[in-house]
Amino acid sequence: MAEIKAEGVPVHPSGPKRADRRRGIAIGLMLLAVYLVTMGGHTYSIDDEGYLAGSRALLHGTVELDQQSDLTGKIAATRSKDGEWTSIAAIGVLILDAPGVALGRVASFGFPADQREDVIRLGFLATNSVLTALTGMVLFFLCRRLGSSRRAATILALAFGLGTFAWPHSATGFSEPGTALMLTLAMLVSVRWWEERSWRLAALVGLLAGCVGLTRVTTFVFVPVFLLAGIVGRARFDRRETIRQSMAFGAGSLVVFLVFAANSYIRFGKLGAGYSGLELVTPFYTGMFGLFLSPGKGLVFYAPIVIVVLFALRQSYLANRRYALVVLAIMTLHLVVYSRLVFWAGDDAYGPRYLIPLLPICIALLAPVLDTGRQWIRGAIVAGVAGFLVPGLLGSLMYFNAVGWAQRSEVMRERNTTKGDWLQAQLVTHFNPSYSPLMSFVRSVPLLGDSISEQLAGDGISAESVPDTFDTRLNWYAGSIQPDFWWWWWALKDGSALLYAFLLVPVAALISSVLLFREPRRAGEQD
Repeated sequence: MAEIKAEGVPVHPSGPKRADRRRGIAIGLMLLAVYLVTMGGHTYSIDDEGYLAGSRALLHGTVELDQQSDLTGKIAATRSKDGEWTSIAAIGVLILDAPGVALGRVASFGFPADQREDVIRLGFLATNSVLTALTGMVLFFLCRRLGSSRRAATILALAFGLGTFAWPHSATGFSEPGTALMLTLAMLVSVRWWEERSWRLAALVGLLAGCVGLTRVTTFVFVPVFLLAGIVGRARFDRRETIRQSMAFGAGSLVVFLVFAANSYIRFGKLGAGYSGLELVTPFYTGMFGLFLSPGKGLVFYAPIVIVVLFALRQSYLANRRYALVVLAIMTLHLVVYSRLVFWAGDDAYGPRYLIPLLPICIALLAPVLDTGRQWIRGAIVAGVAGFLVPGLLGSLMYFNAVGWAQRSEVMRERNTTKGDWLQAQLVTHFNPSYSPLMSFVRSVPLLGDSISEQLAGDGISAESVPDTFDTRLNWYAGSIQPDFWWWWWALKDGSALLYAFLLVPVAALISSVLLFREPRRAGEQD
């Protein structure tokens, strides 16, 4: 078990930092290789269509969307203070997405004009693959900082990256993966700040905590938690030093808040965000149960490693009280909002979408516990493998909206309901075990096999079947159970063979990862 300081902060385990960097990079590259091969290469809702449009506008130095027609039902957009359409996305999301859109645009010039849009979208949708892979890497470093061995930290990072619903969501254009990365990074630097009292670290934590809010406005409430965790409960309380630390933290946060305020004024003429009508009408206990334990949306089913976390909570708290309390505070503040939302389930998204940002820091609760007994290691491995097979692999093989919509249609047929009752049908899929999306995915495996056989025989979907406009394709992708890989769709659409050159990126990432994992350990390096 990790050595514990007086205030409950574990001493960072000994071992060459070079070995940690090598292992962390290897984990990130391995996850990236898997994500880039299994991503669908298409948008999943009007939300990520809006993020794509907003990122394009940002690259042109504006917040106004370049559209001439009504965007209702095609792109998640709202009116700006000037009456023009603007993306509802937080500015942090657009900033994170912009590099992928820019790279896709540059790469698209090597393709025929009618195929360039597909390449741009591939670059945009690869963004969350990169962000989720980076989150797995940062989680490894966080677990090491919290006292776990290199082997245990590797298990937890891979359990997150390949054994939870974070894997299927890495293929989307949603905002949660970016928020998860920023929150995990802020927590990593915070733990270091607790150990090393530095005003530079204080300012960096304030900056990163603010950046979490730039990607999701409701997470600005986490900023005071990070501040209090850094200045309260120290063994030696120095008022003057505490004031300096607080001012440094505040300066870092202020920089981000000014960016948020400026963006809000430019877009909306007031302090706020693009989302509106977020009604908090769901009973708290309903949302809580739904997000954690419901068969259709429960976190324990979409991230089995969380079950091990629950069993280890007491030991985790005793090993590192400060970290456990910070995670509890963040979780509580998050649930106060999201468990009461009218759409607490995240609509048709795969699993409890709104809990993805908190998933890595919750998994890190196992870091100071995993090395204390073989049962914890075994439990984490079993949960990771189970998560890899069901929420991870199945959710990546098939387009989850296709499975979800087919399941809802079946519920409506059986209950003889009308289209206006789709919300009631949705609740059935959330709380009735036999209609759980995960069960639907398992039952859809034979249909997936049939569709693969048909398409290989030339009897399936052809290039002529694929709609020309992307707003029409948004629902077309969910029309049937099909393999959901970008390179598979590209072949069906008779796309340029040049696009397959992009597969060299995940191949290179995988080879680099294997070489880093296999690099001989130097003297003194232990797992």
